[in-house]
Amino acid sequence: EPTASLDRASADRLVGDLLALARERGRTVIAVSHDAAVIAAMDRVIEVADGAVVAAGAA
Repeated sequence: EPTASLDRASADRLVGDLLALARERGRTVIAVSHDAAVIAAMDRVIEVADGAVVAAGAA
């Protein structure tokens, strides 16, 4: 999880910087997280449970 053990402000900055860099360079970010704020920042989310995709769509 990219923001594990970070305070909210640091986590928000990291996610913002990571997504800005990805957009700037035309790249895709794949992140695993249980943090609702991180998930909400993504364009697309794929939810996996017990090794199977159970939901996919816009964040």
